[in-house]
Amino acid sequence: MVRLLAGRQAASANFQALTLCMAEQLTPRRIAKAVARGEVPPRALLAPIIFSLGARLESVPLRDFYSNPTKIANAARQIRNTLKVDAVTCFFDPFLEAEALGCKRQWNADGSCSLARLKFISTDELQEILNSPDILTKKGNVLVACEVVRRLIVSLKDEPALMVRVTGPLTLAGQLLESTDVSSLMEILQFAADVTASVSKSLVDSGADIVLLVEDSVSDMSAELCERWSSLLAPTINVIRFYEALPVLCFSASLTQRSLDHILRNHWECALCMSLSDINRLQPPVSADLGMGISLPASFFASANNDPEFDMALIRKMIPEHKLTLVSSSGDLPFTDPKRLATVLGTLRQSLSKGVASL
Repeated sequence: MVRLLAGRQAASANFQALTLCMAEQLTPRRIAKAVARGEVPPRALLAPIIFSLGARLESVPLRDFYSNPTKIANAARQIRNTLKVDAVTCFFDPFLEAEALGCKRQWNADGSCSLARLKFISTDELQEILNSPDILTKKGNVLVACEVVRRLIVSLKDEPALMVRVTGPLTLAGQLLESTDVSSLMEILQFAADVTASVSKSLVDSGADIVLLVEDSVSDMSAELCERWSSLLAPTINVIRFYEALPVLCFSASLTQRSLDHILRNHWECALCMSLSDINRLQPPVSADLGMGISLPASFFASANNDPEFDMALIRKMIPEHKLTLVSSSGDLPFTDPKRLATVLGTLRQSLSKGVASL
């Protein structure tokens, strides 16, 4: 009997060791797909948004970089090889959809840009001007984004997850309108949601593994607007998951307590990515089927000399509490020395590993 028990214990230990070994061999792309299926990830994905740095690496202005799939793909490979991130940012453009819909992008001398909104009288007029959101795949840089994803699938094989940004319907509605009045937003929200769904489908059909559904305009919202917005997002989330890609609803700005409460009353079949301050206000468990993501400020990644141990301790604590899925950034990281950034990311990667080891 003693030998039998000892044999079972040894077998159990061997099985656990084999399971851990298999988890370590999973590529980030496979981890992202496993999470999209609802499985608990063996570790959180390190997925900061690094896109405009590629323009510097390729020595071209950002304006030209956006429309050049060859240079974007080349830069993505360099970033992956140097920084060892789990997710490569294939395309990240806050104005991608709005520009494809006919809005004009205005470039400034310093390389930054802004958006000139369309002027219209009614939603019907907007629909007439913009035709159908289904034609977006043939307009603007949506084609470029899809082409970059297809190229990186071939050149990066099955290693990093391929990550893209899609503008959420509430933010897109605000970009298209001269007015930010809530009633006006409600009118155009359905059309904006159709656009979000169309672009998302094109990108996951091309092979994207992680879709960041970014909302910049939800810092404060009513219960009515939140309910309407979340119901319109649901079909997009379902489409992304159908392709076994990971939908991540991202909030680039800090949320008011009212908005946070409204958002958490909904059931989300995606991952929610929030700032460290917002996620600290959550009471687990959160109703997000695919777990939580943490969005760290750009300043966190800016220097290798900072001491992020306090933040790291919080992150490690959140891994078991919130089913942590990924660690990202609040936006596209500004240009910095890649070697210095690699040092910061290395520190972050080690801390995430410690958090998993403590489970």
